[in-house]
Amino acid sequence: MNAFFAKRGYVVLGCVLISACSPSPQVSAAGAGFTKSERVSGPNPYYPFEALKNGESAKVMLKVDVDRSGHPHNCRVDHSSNVHFNASALQFCQKSEFKAATMNGAAVEDVGRDFPVNYSSD
Repeated sequence: MNAFFAKRGYVVLGCVLISACSPSPQVSAAGAGFTKSERVSGPNPYYPFEALKNGESAKVMLKVDVDRSGHPHNCRVDHSSNVHFNASALQFCQKSEFKAATMNGAAVEDVGRDFPVNYSSD
Protein backbone atom coordinates (compact mmCIF):
# COMPACT_ATOMS: atom_id res chain seq x y z
CA MET A 1 0.00 0.00 0.00
CA ASN A 2 2.82 2.48 0.84
CA ALA A 3 4.56 1.71 -2.45
CA PHE A 4 1.28 2.43 -4.25
CA PHE A 5 1.06 5.90 -2.69
CA ALA A 6 4.76 6.66 -3.15
CA LYS A 7 4.63 5.85 -6.87
CA ARG A 8 1.79 8.29 -7.38
CA GLY A 9 3.30 11.21 -5.41
CA TYR A 10 0.93 11.00 -2.47
CA VAL A 11 3.81 10.87 0.01
CA VAL A 12 5.11 14.22 -1.22
CA LEU A 13 1.65 15.74 -0.98
CA GLY A 14 1.40 14.45 2.60
CA CYS A 15 4.65 16.20 3.51
CA VAL A 16 3.46 19.47 2.04
CA LEU A 17 0.24 19.30 4.02
CA ILE A 18 2.08 18.58 7.27
CA SER A 19 4.46 21.53 6.85
CA ALA A 20 1.58 23.80 5.85
CA CYS A 21 -0.11 22.99 9.16
CA SER A 22 2.97 24.00 11.18
CA PRO A 23 1.99 25.97 14.30
CA SER A 24 4.61 28.71 13.77
CA PRO A 25 3.98 31.10 10.89
CA GLN A 26 6.58 30.96 8.16
CA VAL A 27 7.00 33.63 5.51
CA SER A 28 9.19 33.34 2.44
CA ALA A 29 7.98 36.20 0.26
CA ALA A 30 6.97 39.78 0.87
CA GLY A 31 3.26 40.46 1.07
CA ALA A 32 0.80 42.87 2.60
CA GLY A 33 1.92 43.89 6.09
CA PHE A 34 5.22 41.99 5.82
CA THR A 35 8.56 43.48 6.87
CA LYS A 36 11.75 41.49 6.14
CA SER A 37 14.20 40.59 8.85
CA GLU A 38 17.36 42.70 8.91
CA ARG A 39 20.83 42.22 10.34
CA VAL A 40 21.39 44.44 13.37
CA SER A 41 24.63 43.20 14.97
CA GLY A 42 27.47 40.74 14.90
CA PRO A 43 31.12 40.64 13.92
CA ASN A 44 32.39 41.68 10.51
CA PRO A 45 33.25 38.85 8.12
CA TYR A 46 36.90 37.86 8.04
CA TYR A 47 38.80 38.10 4.76
CA PRO A 48 40.62 34.82 4.06
CA PHE A 49 44.35 35.56 4.22
CA GLU A 50 45.32 33.76 1.00
CA ALA A 51 42.52 35.48 -0.90
CA LEU A 52 43.59 38.88 0.42
CA LYS A 53 47.22 38.16 -0.45
CA ASN A 54 46.19 37.21 -3.99
CA GLY A 55 43.88 40.23 -4.39
CA GLU A 56 40.80 38.01 -4.80
CA SER A 57 37.26 39.27 -4.31
CA ALA A 58 33.90 37.53 -4.13
CA LYS A 59 30.16 37.85 -3.94
CA VAL A 60 28.56 35.12 -1.85
CA MET A 61 24.78 34.84 -1.74
CA LEU A 62 23.53 32.97 1.28
CA LYS A 63 20.07 31.82 2.24
CA VAL A 64 19.17 31.96 5.91
CA ASP A 65 16.13 31.24 8.05
CA VAL A 66 15.64 33.86 10.77
CA ASP A 67 13.47 32.81 13.72
CA ARG A 68 11.00 35.01 15.58
CA SER A 69 13.71 35.97 18.09
CA GLY A 70 16.07 37.18 15.36
CA HIS A 71 18.46 34.22 15.49
CA PRO A 72 19.79 32.80 12.21
CA HIS A 73 19.35 29.11 11.39
CA ASN A 74 20.19 26.97 8.40
CA CYS A 75 22.70 29.38 6.80
CA ARG A 76 23.63 27.97 3.41
CA VAL A 77 25.41 29.08 0.23
CA ASP A 78 22.99 29.74 -2.61
CA HIS A 79 25.72 30.75 -5.06
CA SER A 80 29.23 32.12 -4.89
CA SER A 81 31.70 33.73 -7.27
CA ASN A 82 34.68 32.32 -5.30
CA VAL A 83 34.44 29.22 -3.08
CA HIS A 84 37.41 30.37 -0.97
CA PHE A 85 35.08 32.86 0.75
CA ASN A 86 32.18 30.49 1.52
CA ALA A 87 33.34 29.42 5.00
CA SER A 88 33.89 33.05 6.06
CA ALA A 89 30.46 34.08 4.77
CA LEU A 90 28.74 31.17 6.54
CA GLN A 91 30.47 31.99 9.84
CA PHE A 92 29.49 35.66 9.42
CA CYS A 93 25.85 34.64 8.92
CA GLN A 94 25.79 32.27 11.89
CA LYS A 95 27.21 34.91 14.26
CA SER A 96 24.87 37.69 13.14
CA GLU A 97 21.79 38.83 15.02
CA PHE A 98 18.70 40.03 13.22
CA LYS A 99 15.62 42.09 13.86
CA ALA A 100 12.86 39.55 13.27
CA ALA A 101 10.56 39.80 10.29
CA THR A 102 7.02 40.93 11.06
CA MET A 103 3.62 40.27 9.60
CA ASN A 104 1.02 42.85 10.60
CA GLY A 105 3.21 43.82 13.57
CA ALA A 106 3.77 40.27 14.91
CA ALA A 107 7.19 38.62 14.73
CA VAL A 108 7.33 35.73 12.25
CA GLU A 109 9.97 33.34 10.95
CA ASP A 110 11.64 34.57 7.75
CA VAL A 111 12.45 31.45 5.70
CA GLY A 112 14.97 31.48 2.86
CA ARG A 113 15.96 35.12 3.29
CA ASP A 114 18.64 36.31 0.84
CA PHE A 115 21.79 37.35 2.69
CA PRO A 116 24.49 38.75 0.36
CA VAL A 117 28.10 39.01 1.55
CA ASN A 118 30.52 40.96 -0.66
CA TYR A 119 34.30 40.87 -0.39
CA SER A 120 36.60 43.36 -2.09
CA SER A 121 40.29 43.97 -1.40
CA ASP A 122 40.09 47.53 -2.75
